[in-house]
Amino acid sequence: MLFPEVEIHANDSIHQAERKVEKAISAKGGVLLAYDNLNTILPTSAFCHFFQTQIDGRECVVTVMAAPWEEKTLLTVLNVLLNIRLDPDPPGHTPIFLFYGAHPLPPVLHTLFGDTPLAEFECRAALVARFATELLPAQALQLAAVGMHLLREQLGVKTGFFDGQGEDHIGKALSEDLGSASLSDGGAPLNALITLGFLYGEILRARLPHPSRWIRLKESSPWPVVVFGSPQKDPPGALPADGEEQPAVVESQAGVAGPEEKGAPQVVFSPIASLLSAYQERSRSKLVESSAALIEKCRAELAEPRKP
Repeated sequence: MLFPEVEIHANDSIHQAERKVEKAISAKGGVLLAYDNLNTILPTSAFCHFFQTQIDGRECVVTVMAAPWEEKTLLTVLNVLLNIRLDPDPPGHTPIFLFYGAHPLPPVLHTLFGDTPLAEFECRAALVARFATELLPAQALQLAAVGMHLLREQLGVKTGFFDGQGEDHIGKALSEDLGSASLSDGGAPLNALITLGFLYGEILRARLPHPSRWIRLKESSPWPVVVFGSPQKDPPGALPADGEEQPAVVESQAGVAGPEEKGAPQVVFSPIASLLSAYQERSRSKLVESSAALIEKCRAELAEPRKP
């Protein structure tokens, strides 16, 4: 499907840019319909307008931009387009997103609004991961469940917390489905990666027989980490979570730590950092290798937990 190309200059006003796009869409047999409320009440209305049209039978959402992509503008446009993508009109049909402007399009817009299953994955993950703002230990299970659901629904990859090959399934998605070939202009699916990082962490917590919990560490911020071992203390550098005076504890069901274990050794592991590294290397095996190294470290440094 060929979409019209439109040359917009940096000194074009939003109305000049809009007329150029309207003329090009009309030449393809489409009619440009404005989102009147968005084009009048938003703080970006003076230089950014939104439209609907149909091209070759496909619903299209058109964004016309007549200014540079500054941070506040980008956030406003992101919120508008996320709402449109996740609640399309008509329902059940994800529209194609077209962008016209004189300035380079930020990679995040390519990542979120491309016409691919990965873009749908990233959009839905963004609702909970929120671009890594205020990630809290108490959100771990929710984020992991979202990652597991979207892997299955968008990429056809089935796994779960108790899957013995879970990290290999995630690694395959990282190296193939989420690889650079699926994206354009250097975009990275940050929100999808965050949810998969929490899923990886929950798989490890379910597998290892030691008490564990998610906490925040200053040196690992903004990514929460998993601590294996005694739940009676927090490692140096632990940060408050959820507004509490002490880091929030999300206990695993594996093992029971007694009072005598206070002061026992602990192993700290960052599933999200490990997953981001595997993604950057496009390595399918890296998560499997990291899991094996973690299991060996826990075996060497932590006592076997007492049975309940």
